[in-house]
Amino acid sequence: MSKTEPGKIFGLEANKEYLLLSTVYDAKSNGAGIKFLDIENGKIVYTTDPFNHEPYCLSNKSIQEIKAQNISPNTIKRLATIKKRDLLHDTISTYTQIFTPTPSEVPRVREILGETWESRIKYHRNWLYDQQLVPGRIYTWNEETRKFSIPKTRKSDLSLPQAVIAQLDEYEGLLENFIYDFTQEIPEIGIVSCDIETEYAENQIPQASDPRHRITCICFSDNSNNAFALVLEREEVDKGQEIDNDSQTINIIRFKNEAELLKKAFEILDQYPVCVTFNGDNFDFPYLNERARELKVNNFSPVIWNRRNRECTLRNGIHLDLYRFFQNVAIRTYAFGNKYQETTLDAIASALLGVGKVKLQKEIADLTEWELIHYCARDAKITRDLLLFDNNTPLKLIFMLSRITRTPIDDLTRTAVSNWVQSLFYSEHRRREYLIPNSEDIQKEKSQFRSSESIIKGKKYKGATVIDPIPGVHFNVTVLDFASLYPSIISAFNLSYETILCNHSECKQNLVPQTKYWVCKKHRGIIADTIGFIKDVRVHWLKPESKKDTSQQDYYKILERSLKVLINASYGVLGSDRFLLYCLPVADSTTAYGRDSIERTIAKAQSLDIKVLYGDTDSVFLLAPSPEQIVEIINWSQTSLGVGLEVEKTYRYVVLSQRKKNYFGVYPNSELDVKGLMGKKRNTPPFLQKAFKNVLEILSKVKSEPEFDAAQTRVKENIRDVYRKLEKGKYSNEDLAITMQMTQHLHKYAVNAQHVKAAWQLEEMYQRQNHNKPLNKSVPAEFIKSGRFIRFVKTKTPDRVTALELMSQKSKIDVKAYRSMIDTIFEQLIGALDIEMEELSTGQVNLMEFFS
Repeated sequence: MSKTEPGKIFGLEANKEYLLLSTVYDAKSNGAGIKFLDIENGKIVYTTDPFNHEPYCLSNKSIQEIKAQNISPNTIKRLATIKKRDLLHDTISTYTQIFTPTPSEVPRVREILGETWESRIKYHRNWLYDQQLVPGRIYTWNEETRKFSIPKTRKSDLSLPQAVIAQLDEYEGLLENFIYDFTQEIPEIGIVSCDIETEYAENQIPQASDPRHRITCICFSDNSNNAFALVLEREEVDKGQEIDNDSQTINIIRFKNEAELLKKAFEILDQYPVCVTFNGDNFDFPYLNERARELKVNNFSPVIWNRRNRECTLRNGIHLDLYRFFQNVAIRTYAFGNKYQETTLDAIASALLGVGKVKLQKEIADLTEWELIHYCARDAKITRDLLLFDNNTPLKLIFMLSRITRTPIDDLTRTAVSNWVQSLFYSEHRRREYLIPNSEDIQKEKSQFRSSESIIKGKKYKGATVIDPIPGVHFNVTVLDFASLYPSIISAFNLSYETILCNHSECKQNLVPQTKYWVCKKHRGIIADTIGFIKDVRVHWLKPESKKDTSQQDYYKILERSLKVLINASYGVLGSDRFLLYCLPVADSTTAYGRDSIERTIAKAQSLDIKVLYGDTDSVFLLAPSPEQIVEIINWSQTSLGVGLEVEKTYRYVVLSQRKKNYFGVYPNSELDVKGLMGKKRNTPPFLQKAFKNVLEILSKVKSEPEFDAAQTRVKENIRDVYRKLEKGKYSNEDLAITMQMTQHLHKYAVNAQHVKAAWQLEEMYQRQNHNKPLNKSVPAEFIKSGRFIRFVKTKTPDRVTALELMSQKSKIDVKAYRSMIDTIFEQLIGALDIEMEELSTGQVNLMEFFS
């Protein structure tokens, strides 16, 4: 073992505190590369594996059988025997551990030998699981024992009450394994955001694959409130008037040479352990990288661009791309309560920070130097603030999720929640020395047995129970909700891939309701155990603590929110056949228990003479229950069903439409709760969103049933007015524009939907203006990319739509199509209010009104 410096091994000083941030495969050392933050000096320390870990996979063939294959030593380095518990078959089995010279040889072994295990796990993750090291934790390195350990000197104000510890002790080693992840607070870390602007002509979008446009401005904003703007001086661009840059002092550095500008940018990037961007994986960093190559200064660049994985890392730090993090459905839904719908920087920042991008009145190419700085600096600042707002909530959320799921910090921000859950389960299998099964093994053993039939096309099993709503206006409504219903069911009823349909004859009487499945009574399932533990930590410790007014309240809230994200997303992952530990009978049984719970709860409420207005998956809407009746149902649920009910919300009144999952309610404080109604959806034109909002605003002010007549009259007049304005052409093209996102590359769309037609119109315009060539729909588009939002207006043209940018005074609006949209959006609501839609939409505009 070689020492890098006196007193250091692998770059780490003994007994010094380091924060583990990330791991990668290090090609030079042919092992793991680990990025630590030296907490004392705030710098990244990159070190290689001190454990001489080797890539490997497992085979059920003996050492002799494998040797008989005469496989090249370039593929197999050495062989060893190992024992693992096979949960799927409830056996302790012997396997041959096949070590390879490099991770890239593992797939080759699989190719030669056929079935292998643990051969599809990425090497840097495998290293973490084997060492049981946790990203986001603080460690010290001990030279004598050659081990990382948790520093005993680091104290925390967070502690678990003895009563909670007693409840969690039933889980197999989980409390001891996770205690530090909940109680070890996150140290200060140097963070900088980065945003770049380039020089390009109108309608030309710069791309890393074609780095011909100069970089004109790069802005940085760090968490010590320092801001930098590196600007390329151009004779043809006016400096303009100085602008107040959001009350932050910006250190402006001007360059006559673009290469020097890039070198300074790289120098700044190298100073911070964490750099945050918005879409930096797809644009900022690849473009910086390729532009540096063009100017022959790429040897100064700390950016490492992995083209295959479409991600960028940093030589001396880690890179977090917030676009990919906030795009995550679980984060948007459970962490931020669906406060944003679009995943653009402007939309997310406007929703979460209350400030968006600078609104431009002209093209970027036409901005003065000060306007360019202001525009770029704002992007850098709001990108930074998206990580640090609300006392660093998103940053802490990332760290907590990283710790709990055993996922490197930068990996976590780039991957889906299924990846997080998989990592958690894989790490727990490895800790307990269990074999990680192949997906094919589970399908072969369990998933051919299906007990229920799906009633929804494309689903493999029957879903949740949804009781038809009673349409109309209902006052004094209480909604009871099963807290984390599916995770609670998985834990309470021991559902896991190995416990369902187990091979113990004595368990076959332990049937899942409404199915032919049975569940093991002898062993606790690993999935049930892990999910149950995390759920109970949240319910019994974090939730109560997060409501107490203490100095640690904010930290408890972050922890509670982190576990909420994971718990609520876990069933969706387990119920997806793309998840590697997916087991159809587990998913089927979970919804069966859910149906049984909701149906029995409704029956219980009816037995107490409570009118049930609606039931959906994990909640029931009850009309005017007494406090005593609510307590009785909640207590009954815990004892009879094994899952807990709680009061989720109380409405002053709720308006139910005939459609399931479409309603709105008004809370006692007049706040609105709108579910599913089309007027709230993103692809509804602005004029209709505004009209819908106005109607809801009228209804939100209603405090009693007698007030409804006056409110209904006002609602009718508002909707009539929408029809009138449409007929008279009072709405602008912007008001009428429908916004839809391109979810894949343009040429891959099989269906020529409205937004696809509008996208092709824009692509055709681009090709004609820039290349003077006809449109070829069989090749990838240059102008329109996946993820772009397309805005279009319904028109009387062959395509029936026109891209907003191409609308002219001669464009004829398709009034009939928009009338149909008004009908569709309001009919759900109006029907529940006992108003006839036809009364509002016909005969309202006479000739005198039309021409006035």
